[in-house]
Amino acid sequence: MKRRIILKKVLSLMLIVMMVLAIRTVVIYDRALMAEDDVTTDLIDSDCFIKGKEFSTVLYSDGFVYGGGANGLYRINSEDGSYIEILNGDVSFRLVRGIVQTENGLLWIGHNEGVSGIEGVRERDVQEDRDMEPLELGAYEGIVVEVINENNGMDDPRINDLKLHKNKLYAATYGGVGIISGFDSDTKTVQWIDRDQGLIMDITKTVLVDSKNRLWCGSYTSVGGGVSSVSYTH
Repeated sequence: MKRRIILKKVLSLMLIVMMVLAIRTVVIYDRALMAEDDVTTDLIDSDCFIKGKEFSTVLYSDGFVYGGGANGLYRINSEDGSYIEILNGDVSFRLVRGIVQTENGLLWIGHNEGVSGIEGVRERDVQEDRDMEPLELGAYEGIVVEVINENNGMDDPRINDLKLHKNKLYAATYGGVGIISGFDSDTKTVQWIDRDQGLIMDITKTVLVDSKNRLWCGSYTSVGGGVSSVSYTH
């Protein structure tokens, strides 16, 4: 008899505990729903432009977003979303991997043929003779005023990353890192850093300069990779 009474009390207690847990679960779920309802999406406005193309780098400047990647170089109007492709008859803006802007307003584009300085974009209205196939009328041409490649100091012009630090351009390439000084003058120089100077490997994917002017380089290949830190002579 006593065992039955004890068993009933235990079962009653278990039932009470289960009811409390069930009520607590419902309350927590309701609070979660309320919190979710309280989240406003008024500040979230999403648009997609230039779908289906690969982009590796973007830069905002004066109301425009400049973006580039495997498919070329583009300029997007940040207000209405309209965009144009920036072309050049002499330079192939393919595999764009870095875009920076200097104080004088020039855009520096790191791509598969080196680093190009662009001072503006114009719509072609006059056909011009060029060594390469001329641009069509109505195409938008990047006005290239500087070109840095293997002809003026770059051991490897295939750019993977481009950074600007204290009036120097740092170009990560498949053959190391090029440190470009005086890049907007006739006296530009390129200091080259590769495995002989301490990189873990020549193929460099990204580059950074810290507050102590040390060069940090990220590398990767199918056989491995890593991060190198190099102190160099300025």
